[in-house]
Amino acid sequence: ADDHKLLREGFRSLISEQSDMTVVAEAEDGWNAVQLAAKLSPDVVIMDISMPGMNGIEAARQILTADPAVKIMALSMHLDRRMVMEMFKTGASGYLLKECAFEDVIRAVQVVASKGVYLSPKIADVLLKEYVQRVQKGEVLPLSGIPERERAVLQLLEDGKDMSEIASFLHTSGKNAESW
Repeated sequence: ADDHKLLREGFRSLISEQSDMTVVAEAEDGWNAVQLAAKLSPDVVIMDISMPGMNGIEAARQILTADPAVKIMALSMHLDRRMVMEMFKTGASGYLLKECAFEDVIRAVQVVASKGVYLSPKIADVLLKEYVQRVQKGEVLPLSGIPERERAVLQLLEDGKDMSEIASFLHTSGKNAESW
């Protein structure tokens, strides 16, 4: 779902080349994305945040309310902390910046489809800074209060690793790494 036709057509073309992926629909705005998701029950929705009519944050919220099994991958030019946090509050499973390479999109979709979480390294940095601000306000425990294994996962996320890479690095299953 993106309001730029050229971007949608480019994604359709490139994703269609993947043997394990199928594009089931394209949406030019949030309203259309919500309607198509309800009709087609996709595994993953790649969603821009800034779209006319209904934005991607509200569209993601409505899609996930109707079908919590759908995975939402935000693809945006926005690095703004508020936008990132709002998208994750809706239940999104990933966030990529539009400046990323196409290979990053494919990898992110694979990770999200397998119930993992994927973050662009710059996004991981934004989330870590948000966490630090919350620690300073006393809203959450400082990292010293978090078990060593969980701190390792946070560090690897900040380094741009996805959950399968983290699981491999920590010699555990992806499910265990996600639960930390």
